[in-house]
Amino acid sequence: MKNAFLVGVVASALLAGHGQAASQGMGKDAFNVARATVSLGPADWPVYVANQEGFLAQEKLKVETSVISPSNIASSLIGGAIDIALIPAYQLVLSVQKGSDLVAVGQGLDPAPYFLMVPASIKTFADLKGKTIAAATPGDVYTIVLKEVLQKGGLDPDKDVHFLYGNNSNQRMAALLNGAISAALQLPPETGMLREQGFHSLAFFPDYYKRLTLSLTAVRKDWAVKNADYLRAYMRAVAHASAWLNDPKNEQEAIKVLMKDTNTNEKAADEAYQVFVQQIGNYPNDACIQPEGMNVLIAKLAEMGDVQGDPPVAKFIDQEWCPS
Repeated sequence: MKNAFLVGVVASALLAGHGQAASQGMGKDAFNVARATVSLGPADWPVYVANQEGFLAQEKLKVETSVISPSNIASSLIGGAIDIALIPAYQLVLSVQKGSDLVAVGQGLDPAPYFLMVPASIKTFADLKGKTIAAATPGDVYTIVLKEVLQKGGLDPDKDVHFLYGNNSNQRMAALLNGAISAALQLPPETGMLREQGFHSLAFFPDYYKRLTLSLTAVRKDWAVKNADYLRAYMRAVAHASAWLNDPKNEQEAIKVLMKDTNTNEKAADEAYQVFVQQIGNYPNDACIQPEGMNVLIAKLAEMGDVQGDPPVAKFIDQEWCPS
């Protein structure tokens, strides 16, 4: 389990580094924000930039980021253990449907440029028969899309393969490297690191859904009202970071930022930049939610029977916090 151990050590070191970077150049009047994400990767790239380029410091914010499992992050936000979270979008929708006071205030990933990564021994979808595939949770919309992709590849996802749930992207990569699983959804730069170890991709998910929200920046409504100025400051910092990330002149520095915060190499980080920034355009300059992907998500959840009726996107998001 050497690789799994290394992933854990890297995650702990990176989280400590986030706090150090955020505190540079700020006095005792900095406002502390407890933030969470489900894994350390490009979904958080604007936050890495906001830390390292000083946009959070300019807003007098100190952001401490922790990693929480996909199955627990919504409850941690609801319970007040954290203030802001990059939360799976389907969890936000289902939580609000059940009466929680969560609301999305900013963008996450839409779509998720997932690759279905497999070892060299897996040449076709048929080779996955009888094998184990890792996914975040059974209800994750991208797990449902994964099953659709498997069906299109000629497999019955309920009979031909086994699913291992409850893992994040970092853990899935470790499991692939250790041979514990035979396939997993991965994002760059992890895909680049896996390719260096002989893995390859069977499918690229934006080829199936051009827009489908994976994650959103969410808060509790009561926290937002109580801390309105700080939430606006946080959104301004992330928006400045997103615009900086999208500026071609910052490409090489952006790659260095990702390398530092995800402990990846330059080749893999460069692939991430090509996919997330240049190909998909995952980071809107204003950091605001793109409703199109949310409409697709809600329709997919309704198709699955998880959402009743036709709830409007406005029920789950609040654009009031978009930087002006």
